[in-house]
Amino acid sequence: VIDSARVATVNIHQSLLPAYRGRHPLNWAIIKGETHTGVTIHHINEDFDEGNIILQKKVEILNNDNVMDVYWKATEMVCEMLYGFFDKAKKGNLKGFRQDPERATYFPPRIPKHGKIDWSESAENIYNLVRALTYPYPGAYFYYRRKK
Repeated sequence: VIDSARVATVNIHQSLLPAYRGRHPLNWAIIKGETHTGVTIHHINEDFDEGNIILQKKVEILNNDNVMDVYWKATEMVCEMLYGFFDKAKKGNLKGFRQDPERATYFPPRIPKHGKIDWSESAENIYNLVRALTYPYPGAYFYYRRKK
């Protein structure tokens, strides 16, 4: 499939690759307390989120943003970036640049049990977990008297 593309096979990833490779990068960025993330348009190759970067733009994460706030900021950024992408494609300028493997981080897919609040964590870490897992995600949770 990758080799059959006429122009390029690309992916739009919601992080500033090579950071936050993998699934759910917006959630992870908020959980980790980042003040920004971004959007990357990159080539797809045989490795996961490792293709050459064509375009990148930074997205700010405010302290009161939840995951949907950041999602909509990133989506708006994608809409703006597509103009630049199509302009580059028209000019045949989609080579991009290689990702720095030294800066690469990978995060696994989030699953519901990752939302369990650990009360030994700092208030800031708990706050970040809660805002990273708001709708449409299952949410952060804890047990009280054996009830979720």
